[in-house]
Amino acid sequence: MQNIVEPTPENGYDYYQVTLGMASAWHSGAVSAPNSCSWESMYDIQQLSYIEPEIAWDAMRGFIYNIDENGILDGECLPSQKAHTVWVSYLNMLKNHPEKEAELKGELEKLYPHLRNYLLWRAENPRWIHGSNDFPNEKDLSFVTQWYSDVNYAIKIAEIIGKDEDIVVYREKKAELAENSRVWFFDEYDPNQPDSLENRIKAFCFIGEDGTLEHSWPGLSHDAQSRDALTYVYEAMAVDFPKDLTDKLVHSYLSYTAGKEDEPLLGFESYKYGDGCYTAYGLLEREKQYPELKGKWMEYVDAVLCNAVKNTEFGEVIRVYEDTTTIGGVHPSSFSASAIIDYTYMKNGLRLDMGVPAAIGDSDMVKTEETDVAVKTRIGVKPELPKTVTMEKDGKELEALVLWPHIDEKQYGAKGKFQVTEQIYGTDLEVTGIVKVLSGNEKF
Repeated sequence: MQNIVEPTPENGYDYYQVTLGMASAWHSGAVSAPNSCSWESMYDIQQLSYIEPEIAWDAMRGFIYNIDENGILDGECLPSQKAHTVWVSYLNMLKNHPEKEAELKGELEKLYPHLRNYLLWRAENPRWIHGSNDFPNEKDLSFVTQWYSDVNYAIKIAEIIGKDEDIVVYREKKAELAENSRVWFFDEYDPNQPDSLENRIKAFCFIGEDGTLEHSWPGLSHDAQSRDALTYVYEAMAVDFPKDLTDKLVHSYLSYTAGKEDEPLLGFESYKYGDGCYTAYGLLEREKQYPELKGKWMEYVDAVLCNAVKNTEFGEVIRVYEDTTTIGGVHPSSFSASAIIDYTYMKNGLRLDMGVPAAIGDSDMVKTEETDVAVKTRIGVKPELPKTVTMEKDGKELEALVLWPHIDEKQYGAKGKFQVTEQIYGTDLEVTGIVKVLSGNEKF
């Protein structure tokens, strides 16, 4: 399925590689590591870090140190998993080698400038680049979604190494990209009208010189509102967009999938793990704010698992063919294998994507002195409460998922302090978050 390639200093590459599928099946990566894919291989490194943390850590370093001073990693330019992979690899190295904490922090400090350059470049270029497909005016919702996820992990790294000024920049970029996304992808969708080809959130756009938007891929019949394009839309439910945009995503998802429960992939023409994992996370994380989504993540995960398992080959895409599915895209590829691993753990009450296994609804957990949390923000900046909190089970600490309620802008519109209360997901246990709102001149 995949190769773990040892360092090849004789070829000028001093790091392990986690290559995509058979080494001969895909070779569009960086010149120095053509079989390492900056999307699939990144997810592979994240999952590998749980069982081979040293190899995963080294393979991650090879990727990140290859990013140049302009923030560009050569080879096929794919959605962002850079900071996410650094964070997951770091946590698993720290867990297995606590005696190396200072050394690992020092390595984060060396990796970080490459991450920062990349994320600032990516914020201006949320698009696919591969061969002749290089359109500076393209904007892609999938790339925006995964930039948001990645920058949240960059913030965690910045907190550890004391880059507070960068955290401010990242949050400003998030707000800017959200408003741009409103224009690029959401404005034309009317939730008061039924789902149709003419009324959908757009997966991508091309900005004309006069500012007008086109939603067809140059030279191809691929449209931004087609059924196939929807694969890249609903992952945005995992993004902390303004509520009115999330309202549209939830309405659109429910409208589109209604009555399609018995279709192989709930009405979608294809599934790709790099996007679909965020759809599953988003459906889960939005349950509290949108009760109508209750159980939808499990329905989605079940549909994918059923079709990933019954295909006898792992591949990039699971594609609907008549009344069944087949493998498409690059194959063999690790994507459908990653889906089986990730979703099987989810169905058994754990999420692996955040670097530390997080419980989903374990009723045997109890609170600790560290369960309740406190965060700081500035006036007008939406506070970011942690997705997980520390709990205890059988005398051992573990993380547990929390779905915080929507926080109204009025609550952080002035200096002061307020409290948010919620239940640990799937339990009756209550957790409290204290938010301190600081003025602009107060030290964070």
